[in-house]
Amino acid sequence: MNGETFGAGLRRWREARQLSVRGLAARAHYGKSHISELENGRAARPEVAQHLDELLQAGGELIALAAAGQQRLSDTTDSRHQFYADLATQLLVGHEGWNSMQRRTFVLGVSGMAGYGLAAPALALETARHGLTLALAQQRADVAVDEWQEIVTEYGYSYQIATPAELLDSLIVDVLGIQYAIQSQDSETTARELRRPGALLAALMAMTVANLGQMRAAERWWRSARRIAHQSGDVETITWVRGREVVRALYEQRPLGMILRLIADAQTHAAGAPRKALPELVSGKAQALALAGRANDAKATLRELREIYAGLPSEATSDQATIFAWAEDRVRFTESFVYSHLGDSAQAAAAQERALAVYPPEYRRGPVQIELQRALCLVRTRDVTEGVRHAQAVMAGLSPAEYIRPIFDLGNRVLDAVPIQQRATTAVAELRDCVTSLTSPSLDH
Repeated sequence: MNGETFGAGLRRWREARQLSVRGLAARAHYGKSHISELENGRAARPEVAQHLDELLQAGGELIALAAAGQQRLSDTTDSRHQFYADLATQLLVGHEGWNSMQRRTFVLGVSGMAGYGLAAPALALETARHGLTLALAQQRADVAVDEWQEIVTEYGYSYQIATPAELLDSLIVDVLGIQYAIQSQDSETTARELRRPGALLAALMAMTVANLGQMRAAERWWRSARRIAHQSGDVETITWVRGREVVRALYEQRPLGMILRLIADAQTHAAGAPRKALPELVSGKAQALALAGRANDAKATLRELREIYAGLPSEATSDQATIFAWAEDRVRFTESFVYSHLGDSAQAAAAQERALAVYPPEYRRGPVQIELQRALCLVRTRDVTEGVRHAQAVMAGLSPAEYIRPIFDLGNRVLDAVPIQQRATTAVAELRDCVTSLTSPSLDH
């Protein structure tokens, strides 16, 4: 074993057990090419080495060889962050001939994995996440920070109108791009500055993969976004990322108790944050309190949100087209959500009319969410058939590719509000079929 690589050891033990590459791949439930790549120098993750060691009855030898290989990797300029970045490039950028559809399909783990023998559908996303986190955390950088901030600013606009699948294509490139940009530099100050756009890119990735139905992957990306934001030391970024996670957690199948803990934790980190960083967190808090049935607290938080909004500078409120601003429609949306879920239909209707009046004409998702909240109010006032039909009509107005997670969630909330004795009606069944058919957006769009 002296000086032997993991790949050579794996080949030796495979041949000793009289197994072909294909035969070992079948027993290990890996792809044939995965075994070949391991034997030809690809680094083995600890769990892979352990699995193969047990399968081949190597007595811990393969585990030790893999560990030695990782140590050699960390002792060279190809350190751990470089390993993840290279692997992420291999997995996510793929072959030269791959088009965006093939790459997207691979990333989401829907198909196209047989040749890589991936053990988990989300491995490609997880690899990119680790690569970004490690590169940002460990490397010093001296790149054009302003350029990366401009890239993130552009995403603030495209997130509002691009389909999630289209957005994922470009995010993949930029998440990998910021890793390599950072690795080539050695300025601690610039590295810290780059963590701000890095954290925002991770948050955008979290929202995008959730919009494509990948809830567990989204949680991991939120954790990375939080960590990188804290490494930036920028309280505005920290507060925005945490506040945005709270808002999205309301729609991403997180338990309400966990969301309330996220809020409490976020508030401890928001001390000293500028006013313009606060609306996301306060809006999410108001919505969560409404879901918890804490009417007085939710309404008090709404008042706080209005006061914050009234004191925002014009540059923070005038641009409705970006996710990073806080225009009037965001306040009215929060009011509509809170009053709809508290059962205050009159206040909700007034907020809904104000929101619809100020949405920009090209923005379709926001009005759909408002109309779904209107449908929720109708169902809760016992006008079930009209409410359910209204929900189905507005959801049908979007193409499947335009759906984001909050729209699915609100559609399900309308269904959940239907009294048990009325859930067997044709209208309810049709809405349920509509929501179910759209829950996993097609990758073709």
